[in-house]
Amino acid sequence: MATSAGAGVEGPRRRRLVVAIAFLALTAAARSSRAGENESAPLAGGGSVSESSPSAVPAIATTPAPAEEPGPPPAPAAGPRSIKLWPFFVYESDPAARKSRVQILGSLLEYRADAERQSFFFRPFISISQSRLGHDDDVHILYALLSSHWGQTEQVTKGLGGLFTYRTRTSEDGRTLESQRARILPVYVYEWDRPEPSGHLSVAPFYADVTDLFGYERVEMVMFPAYLHVQQPSVDRHYYLFPLVSRDGEPGSGYRLWPFPLRDRHGNPLARALDDDEL
Repeated sequence: MATSAGAGVEGPRRRRLVVAIAFLALTAAARSSRAGENESAPLAGGGSVSESSPSAVPAIATTPAPAEEPGPPPAPAAGPRSIKLWPFFVYESDPAARKSRVQILGSLLEYRADAERQSFFFRPFISISQSRLGHDDDVHILYALLSSHWGQTEQVTKGLGGLFTYRTRTSEDGRTLESQRARILPVYVYEWDRPEPSGHLSVAPFYADVTDLFGYERVEMVMFPAYLHVQQPSVDRHYYLFPLVSRDGEPGSGYRLWPFPLRDRHGNPLARALDDDEL
């Protein structure tokens, strides 16, 4: 009976011992897991970080990425290429020099491009040349019939061999118009400069006041040929009933009755006054 009673007592003890050992093992495992998580969490400013801080999120160990294998060597730059089926089609390209050219039906249709400009030709009707940097563009229609140049600050369009001209000047950013010129020679001239509220209109032969015309710095007329005034550095001349009567300002002051020689303000011929004094 004693033996059976002792065995009966030892059975519960052994079960309690096993449960205690398992509980201690689980507790130790949990503590070690928390310690590992706190060590792997990022620290801000060298201080300890609480588990509730957003920056204390447990870090996840990542598998190091395998070393990248060296790729194939870069392909050498493409060399010049060309296709020639003259006169129907010609193609030339040089990627290293950034040049290309295409011709169709000889030189009737042509496209050229390089690092600075690109051009298109439909001969003899139209040609377009455009800069890749900034504004420096040209357009020609039937060559001298109509041409236009678009610069960074100045734009000029000419037609009919220069009889028609339209010129504008803008600010550097191209948003503000600073001056405007329109001419249909020899009849119509319009000029405007900022900040004038309105421009100057001239309609020959009735009235005109124009700068830079026919080689003169300034040309004025009223009911031409009744009155005409032309100026340049060496000439300041007024005509009345052009060209019958003219009067010169300084230098060469005097008047002239065509076809007689120039006379001074006293009516003496200027070309013969010195000869009379010598006599």
